[in-house]
Amino acid sequence: MPRPSPTATAGPTATATTSAPEAAQLPSTGVSGSTYGLIGAALLALGVGLLVLRRQLFRG
Repeated sequence: MPRPSPTATAGPTATATTSAPEAAQLPSTGVSGSTYGLIGAALLALGVGLLVLRRQLFRG
């Protein structure tokens, strides 16, 4: 039973080697750490604002 030659099968990397390495990479689509930081800062500001509002309502 003859084995097929290695060049007979074209894998997904056959075309990737001809392009530039930067062009073959996919862009990052996840949430970055700075986005989590902004969300945390917004929630912290909201909490402080609600705390100040509650104190103002109980005082007046």
